[in-house]
Order: sequence, then structure tokens, then C-alpha cells
Amino acid sequence: MNCFGHNLAHIWLFDRVDIARILFTSKLRSNIRIKNSRSLWNYLNNTDQS
Repeated sequence: MNCFGHNLAHIWLFDRVDIARILFTSKLRSNIRIKNSRSLWNYLNNTDQS
């Protein structure tokens, strides 16, 4: 029973780490996407003006 609880705790910890990693990487990706679209928008605006 104790061993089973210990394994459960490990699974719970690993799930938390995976969720944190997934959230972190998806946040990074969305930030990169926003930056890229913003620079693209600036590029389009600059070509419009000239």
C-alpha cells in the first residue's frame, strides 16, 4: 500500500512537470508567433508607406 502510494506520488509529480513544460513551451510558441506576426505587420505597413 505504501509502495503504491509512493508510485502514485511520483506519477502525480511527473504529470505536474509535463503539464508545466507543455504550458511553458506553448506560451513560448505563442509569444514567438505574436512577435513574428507583429514584425510582418510592421513590414507590410512600411511597404505601404513607401
